[in-house]
Amino acid sequence: MLLRRLSLLSLLLLLGWHASAQDQTPGFRDVMRFGVYGGPQFNFHSGTYEALDQNALCGVCDFENGDVMKFRFEALLEIPLTPSLMLSGRIGLQDFSGQFDRDNYYVGQVAQPTGPPADLIVDHTFDNALSYLVVTPGILYFPIEEELHLNLGLGFGFPMSKDYTLREEMVSPAGITFSDGTRDHVIRDEEIQNVNGFRLSLEIGAGYDIPLTRNLLLTPALGYSLPLTSVTDKGEWSASALAAGVGLLWAMDHFNFFAKEAASQLLKVRLPGDMPYATLFGGVFARYLNRYELIAMETVQAGTLLELIYSVEAKRGIDVQ
Repeated sequence: MLLRRLSLLSLLLLLGWHASAQDQTPGFRDVMRFGVYGGPQFNFHSGTYEALDQNALCGVCDFENGDVMKFRFEALLEIPLTPSLMLSGRIGLQDFSGQFDRDNYYVGQVAQPTGPPADLIVDHTFDNALSYLVVTPGILYFPIEEELHLNLGLGFGFPMSKDYTLREEMVSPAGITFSDGTRDHVIRDEEIQNVNGFRLSLEIGAGYDIPLTRNLLLTPALGYSLPLTSVTDKGEWSASALAAGVGLLWAMDHFNFFAKEAASQLLKVRLPGDMPYATLFGGVFARYLNRYELIAMETVQAGTLLELIYSVEAKRGIDVQ
C-alpha cells in the first residue's frame, strides 16, 4: 500500500498536476456547452373532450387511442454549477399531434329507400395538429464519474398550432349516403376549442455524452414529458410524450473555440530493479490517464534503480488537491 501511494505521488509530481495548474485541460462538465437536439416523439393521449364544436356534434368524446409518433427539435444550453451538477436550458418545438378513432357510433335512425328506418352507425376520426413552443429550465445531474447524466426540469409550453379535422364515415346501413352524396366526408376543419394558452409539464430524462473531438459531444438521450395541465378546459384531455433522440453539443472550453488537442507528456519513474513495473502502475494509469506507452527503460545510479519513461496523456477534468 505504501509503495502504491509513493508511486501515485511520483506520478502526480512529475506531471505537475496541482490545484493551481494553469494548463489543466477542463473536462466536458467544467465548461459551458451549447447545441441542438432532435428526434422522434411518441405521443400518448387520453381523457375526454366534451364537444368538437359549438353544436356538441360529438357530445362527450372518450378516447385512449390517440397515440402517434411525431418529432421534437430543441436548442440546448448547459452551464456547470458543481462537478456533478449543470444548469440546463432548452427551447424548441414539440409536436403533440394525435389521431383518435371512435368506431360504431350510433347517430340515430334514418329513413331508407325501402323498408323501415334503420340505425345509422358511423365511424369518427379526429385528427389534431397540436404543437407547442416549449421553454425548459432544469438541472443535469452526473451521478458517477462517467458521462451518464439524469435531467429534471419544468416545461413551459405555448401553443403554436391547435387545429383539428373531424372525419365521418358511414358504416351502416348500406345503400344510402350523407346529404352531400358521400359516405365519407369531413364535417369539421377548425381550431380546437378553448385550448389552454399555457402548458406546464414535468420533464424527466437521461443521456450519455460521447466525445467526438475535444470540443464536440454526441449525446443520445431519452426524455418523458408528464403533463401537469390539460389540453383544453372542455374535458380532461391530457397529452404526454416519450422522446428518443440525439443531441450534438459544443463544449466551449473556456471560450477557446480553436483549442488544440491536449499534448502528450513524458513521465519518468525510478524504482528498484526487482519491482514488477509491468503491472505496478496499471490501476493508477487507468484512473488518471487516457493513454500511456512505455517508450524507454534504462538502469541508473550504478544499476541500483530502473528508470522508466512513459508517454502519457492525462484525462480531462482531473483535479488533484
